[in-house]
Amino acid sequence: MKILLLRKRGEWAYGSPLYFHEFEQELAKHTDCVNAGPGWPLYREGETVDQTVKRIYGDDPPEWVIDRERVEKLNPNRQYMVGHHLSDIHGRISAGVRSPEMLLELINKIGYDAIFMKAPYIYNAKVSPTYFTEYLKPPWYFVPYSVDPDKFYPRFPKKHDITLIGSVAERYPLRNAVWAEMPEFCRQHGLTYLMNNKGPRPSWEAAKWENDPEYYIRDRYAEALGLSRFFIFCGGIYGYPVQKYFEVPASGCLPLVDKLKGVGDFLGFVDGENYVVVNKNNWKERLLYYHKHEDEAQRIIENGRKLVLSRHTHKIRTQEFLNILETFILEGET
Repeated sequence: MKILLLRKRGEWAYGSPLYFHEFEQELAKHTDCVNAGPGWPLYREGETVDQTVKRIYGDDPPEWVIDRERVEKLNPNRQYMVGHHLSDIHGRISAGVRSPEMLLELINKIGYDAIFMKAPYIYNAKVSPTYFTEYLKPPWYFVPYSVDPDKFYPRFPKKHDITLIGSVAERYPLRNAVWAEMPEFCRQHGLTYLMNNKGPRPSWEAAKWENDPEYYIRDRYAEALGLSRFFIFCGGIYGYPVQKYFEVPASGCLPLVDKLKGVGDFLGFVDGENYVVVNKNNWKERLLYYHKHEDEAQRIIENGRKLVLSRHTHKIRTQEFLNILETFILEGET
């Protein structure tokens, strides 16, 4: 299968762009992939998708183009299919789109053949949780995040009892509450902790701080997870299954996190079995319980790592993704 990837080059990026780069590198091991998005040598500013396909492939186009974020309509008479990975469904700031309704309208008018969603449901918005999946015109597929087990793995001896790394803002209420209370709580109970003691820094400012050893990104972030016993985070007010749901258990670290809504069962997450559900009111109590009951904590940690290694690695997710693309082609031919 030939696939043209038009996403921005991301091996030096932060957060999701780096994930997509890793995922696409795994995809390239199993297909004939060509990268022509921003930052790649084959990229040409201002080209339409048709022009890029014609320039690279001539009269033998790829089966699939995986497109970057766009606002322009696609050619409805194209001889290839175009899919798009959609991470956030509450809006798109880069396009001036600030609501699920506006984003849905934009996605529907572009003319994609398929949408690959990282979060199929949205909570605490003005629309219903299933709004996007109900009214999206192209077929959608849930393609969750995944991890590289050679990057996220347990490291010994453990250095941090409890760690909080990541965006801290109003849209992450659990992280906000813990950020304010964790230092004093840990001092009271003799726990070691890791957090950026210079204050929270948003991911989009990461380039300013990448040489600061107290700012945990890329390999420093993965190492910090592997050296931690407990890691506390949340999926935010919208209830997204963010990358940390997979990175933390892969690292041999016990996740203390808000409940995965809507997709938790599908992904295999069970409270008290392979992750621990907490909220702003009980995180201290649950943390102390598992701190004192090490055997029970270790059982959950081992179960969480087994879950990720058996279902949520890049290699596994790539095969699932290819099955979607291949099935889509076959169904279109019948």
